[in-house]
Amino acid sequence: MAFFEYDAAPESRAVVILAPSHGLFINGAFVDPQSGRSFVTYNPATEEPLGEVADAGAPDVDAAVRAARAAYE
Repeated sequence: MAFFEYDAAPESRAVVILAPSHGLFINGAFVDPQSGRSFVTYNPATEEPLGEVADAGAPDVDAAVRAARAAYE
């Protein structure tokens, strides 16, 4: 009988180091959301908190679209 060695699952912290919080990437830089709001995201398998993620609102989306349009043009 053959035995297989498996790597860690892609969502495992053994594979990747996650920052404790993540901002919005707009116009080539990480920025805080204009509302100042964020939420915690969880590993669905373990329910372990993975990190805090910025909660983008309409003004943030508008800023991202403007930056993307300017970069495209």
